[in-house]
Amino acid sequence: KAFAENLPKAFRNADVGVDADGEVSIEWYVSNDYYLELSFAESGSVHCYFKAPDCKCSDIFASTKDKRIIELVARMSHV
Repeated sequence: KAFAENLPKAFRNADVGVDADGEVSIEWYVSNDYYLELSFAESGSVHCYFKAPDCKCSDIFASTKDKRIIELVARMSHV
């Protein structure tokens, strides 16, 4: 909740839901070329899936404070 509340207002247009495993997900689908999904686990870890024309990655981060997540979110906000 805190992560989503701290996003810039122009970037809050996201789909929020609960995955089958109970993780809360925030998804930004801009087009077939740009997509970002963050799934927040109860443990505090974050699973990230990112797709852009020049990059596709999936990783698990220890927390939302990881600078790589911040960089991916920033990149999506400029699409």
